[in-house]
Amino acid sequence: MNDPTFRITPVDSLTLRLGGELDMSTVQILRDALQAIPAEGRVTLDFSELAFLDSSGLNELARYAGSLNGQGPLILANVPTRLASLLEIVSFDKLETIEIR
Repeated sequence: MNDPTFRITPVDSLTLRLGGELDMSTVQILRDALQAIPAEGRVTLDFSELAFLDSSGLNELARYAGSLNGQGPLILANVPTRLASLLEIVSFDKLETIEIR
């Protein structure tokens, strides 16, 4: 599945760079990519190229972070200011399963 509004670039085996718009129409692309990541290790999602994030993307991030069963937290790195504000509003900064950098 390919969508020009959203892209995922593997950085290494445990790091994905997200770009474009993560929303209801593209969240399955992220879900599929996360399922392909090895079960061991701390997963990092680089948000440096992410322009938009809606509630379906937030829900998928929370679901995935909760599924790590002690292998986490899920690291959200290089989060742009506008998205950091959103993550704070929805209290992602208070979740033990997610670390925002």
